[in-house]
Amino acid sequence: MKRLLAYDLQSNTHTKLVDMLQVYKEEVCIEEAVGISDVFRKLAFGKKTPLTEDVNNLLIVRLNVPDMEVLDFLGYLQKSKPALRIILYTSESGEWLEKLNLITGKPIIPGSIIVTTKINEVVRNLLLSN
Repeated sequence: MKRLLAYDLQSNTHTKLVDMLQVYKEEVCIEEAVGISDVFRKLAFGKKTPLTEDVNNLLIVRLNVPDMEVLDFLGYLQKSKPALRIILYTSESGEWLEKLNLITGKPIIPGSIIVTTKINEVVRNLLLSN
């Protein structure tokens, strides 16, 4: 994996997601995205990119409340860039995702997107598996 792209939507915390990921700076390039359009730009979305480039990118999104726009965006991104690895990090709890799934009657998050409350453990495992 060559790059971690951090998109932090949790504003009520002192620790930014990009700062939490600095522990991996020796192994990968760490970048921060400040919005959905910035994520698209940094992933060269809409441009012809080799599949290996998507495989070498990891998008980490920190979300503390269910935001349907972001969840729809992640689903769209997963369909259009299936080789891209995506982690949805919630420091609160994943229970709201389960509640949303019950309300809508369908999975909000594609099964290929990792949802976790333990970001360092998941990132470490993905780096080791690469």
